[in-house]
Amino acid sequence: MGRGAAETKTFLEKTFSDDLDIGDATHLAIKALKNSFDGELTYRNIEVGVLKTSDNQKLFQILSQEEIKDLLREVE
Repeated sequence: MGRGAAETKTFLEKTFSDDLDIGDATHLAIKALKNSFDGELTYRNIEVGVLKTSDNQKLFQILSQEEIKDLLREVE
């Protein structure tokens, strides 16, 4: 998280809850990054990975640039 790590951690501690669905949790993570990022946060300078579990199986997916663009627009 870099320079804004302390502020980001505090933000997540105050806003995260275990009952968030994956979409809300992803939006929250993007919001946390935007709040602490030094400069403009774009799809070109971040990478987002999502870990999902289902039936004791884990699936890790790196979001595409288009998905990241959409997330950034939704969080503005």
